[in-house]
Amino acid sequence: MERIAQLRLGVSRFNLIPFGTTIPPEERDPDLTGKLRLEWPGILAWMIDGCLQWQDRGLDPPKAVTDATAAYLEAEDAMGAWLQECCAINAHHSDTSAALYASWKSWAERAGEKPWSQKRFAQTLEARGFAPRRTKTERRYQGLMLLGGTQ
Repeated sequence: MERIAQLRLGVSRFNLIPFGTTIPPEERDPDLTGKLRLEWPGILAWMIDGCLQWQDRGLDPPKAVTDATAAYLEAEDAMGAWLQECCAINAHHSDTSAALYASWKSWAERAGEKPWSQKRFAQTLEARGFAPRRTKTERRYQGLMLLGGTQ
């Protein structure tokens, strides 16, 4: 649940609108374009009113849109899938950035994903709340450990 909440905080640039209805060909209106053309002034007024409301109080998508968007983002969340499959998440854990990146790169290649650069990998871990810390010899991420790890 925490991972989904982090995901929702990190991405808010788009909304997925589910279209669950398909009009059968025999029920489609071949004159719809002409009918809508007659309504253009009202449609434009409706669009302007909607824009003013959006500017005034922001976007408030319905639950169907937020649910569909969250499901899509979760399915497309390669980092989240790697974290879930390959890592233990606990405040007392830590692992080296080298080991974590090697695991991520190997997992991404097996999953058909293009592995990210080490920089993007580090930025993504930090954006998800895993704090980097340096020792005299290595960089580690607090709160995260590869499964089967010992630290």
